[in-house]
Amino acid sequence: GRTDARVVAEKLRGLGLEKIISSDLSRAKETAGIIGNVLNIKVSYDARLREVDFGKFNGTSAYNMTPETVAGFVANPAEFGAEPFDKVFARVSNFLGTIDYDKNTLLVSHGALMRFMMHYFANNAQFNLQKFMQDSFNAHISNMTVFRVRNTSTQMGRLR
Repeated sequence: GRTDARVVAEKLRGLGLEKIISSDLSRAKETAGIIGNVLNIKVSYDARLREVDFGKFNGTSAYNMTPETVAGFVANPAEFGAEPFDKVFARVSNFLGTIDYDKNTLLVSHGALMRFMMHYFANNAQFNLQKFMQDSFNAHISNMTVFRVRNTSTQMGRLR
């Protein structure tokens, strides 16, 4: 992971990044710190970029769950001790509403939260659970995928 972070930083070098904002959770924080050190950019941390709390399913991929379990989870995340999706979307919306889009900014976060960000931008800041679920299962986000936010446009790519 640390080597991958340095490789990503080198790939980002020519993008003229001005700012890095990261989740304050340890893995994202360490990745952002490595990138920031390579690019000589101070990293700021924001708890709103934390991974979604999936409650009893933290660390479990939806691909490894039965369709019935996924449906029950989506219908009522609180039953599983998880963060409700509308609350996650509100957190993401709140964060994205505070970004200075005139600055070339790198966000370092987590896979599920990035899906919420993608949904935010693709759906004009409106949350639709059914569309979110459909799009989420079709979006492959691996480790070291980053969002680059610049001038109200987004670019997403695997930088491995």
